[in-house]
Amino acid sequence: MEEEELDYEPEEEEVGLLKEQTEKEACLLKEQRIKGSSNNKKRSRPCCICSGSRWTACLDGDFLKEDKRILHTIGIHPKEAGNQMGRHIKKFKRRIQGNFLAIGECGLDVSQGEKDMREQVKILRVQLELSRDCKLPVVIHCRGKNITARCLDIMSEILVRDHGVHWHCFSQDKRTYENIKWCFPNTKFDISPLLLMEDTYPQLRSQVCEMSLEDIILEIDAPYLHPKNYEGSSPILIRSIIQKLSIMFNVPGREIADITTRNAQPLYKFE
Repeated sequence: MEEEELDYEPEEEEVGLLKEQTEKEACLLKEQRIKGSSNNKKRSRPCCICSGSRWTACLDGDFLKEDKRILHTIGIHPKEAGNQMGRHIKKFKRRIQGNFLAIGECGLDVSQGEKDMREQVKILRVQLELSRDCKLPVVIHCRGKNITARCLDIMSEILVRDHGVHWHCFSQDKRTYENIKWCFPNTKFDISPLLLMEDTYPQLRSQVCEMSLEDIILEIDAPYLHPKNYEGSSPILIRSIIQKLSIMFNVPGREIADITTRNAQPLYKFE
């Protein structure tokens, strides 16, 4: 599959919150996007997991299989809907018998228009059914205006209410947070480097403060999220997120790390 553009461009309703960027700033932002090019690989920060190698090099499947410290999920992203899906689904079902922690990320994405929505819904249903049948948690990618309710409706048709859910890169408001929790009480919401992008997501900090720490887990989504003024995009960004949450909740960083790890353990069933 070809790599997609960065998933987390501001949505249409967010644009009014942004300051105008100069042409120079726009060029710099474009350069920061990771598309697998050799130049971007050179700029990426050394990975704290893989003994000094570059994080983008870790995207190599053979490397990931060899390193037993790295645990996996498996899923078909909604942006891949309609792109030879029959072949992908067959391969996906064959591989699901492997050692995976969860299904996903999967979901619905209308951030760039309702492209292939029928196919998106079809692929989401297939993966939710596999998540249910295999008794694995599901990682949900849900992005775009007024799409969360539709995603929850589909999930509620297929999954039992206490099914484990990891809500990927959560950036929505308190009302949406509470609605998701009402539908699926065992949902954990991951806080990503979007929290560090205060120029793009100025409202996110106050929204996260409305959440319970017991519902939060941490995610990097490297190499696709690269906050301005932070060097590279790699798992080491987790430290910056912990530091930010520590200030926001007035809780020591070590405690933030312990709480969010404990939150993830029952969801993913690891020690």
